[in-house]
Amino acid sequence: MNYSSCGKSWNAEQQLWLRNERDRSVFAALHAELRDAPALLSAADPARHTYYALAIRLDEAIDAAISNSYLAQAMRSLRVHLVRVRRLASDDAQRLTAAAAEHAAIAEAIAAGNPRLAEAATTLHLHRSLTHIKATHTPQ
Repeated sequence: MNYSSCGKSWNAEQQLWLRNERDRSVFAALHAELRDAPALLSAADPARHTYYALAIRLDEAIDAAISNSYLAQAMRSLRVHLVRVRRLASDDAQRLTAAAAEHAAIAEAIAAGNPRLAEAATTLHLHRSLTHIKATHTPQ
């Protein structure tokens, strides 16, 4: 899978919906929740269900905001692989905390209506996720 293509397709998708204020308010709320996500990464939820549910809500909000079934389907296909990457990081609280901050930056950029910043935040997040996987997991 080519993670770098995700960030490049991001800008085209965002131009379809970023001007919608309702969508921006959804992402502003997600930003606030994601900013506080490290509190969700506790021993009380070792499977990280609450955190992953929040990440899924961000994905779903992006799909809803796109309002283009073709692009939303492409993103869903990509997310099958991204879910695997998320699960590989599930035992690394430090990486999950960083990922939560990266997700918050993506949501913040979308809420601000800044597609270039959202693209950059997405690219950085995907790069850091891939770097982490390469550094901590060996193919079997």
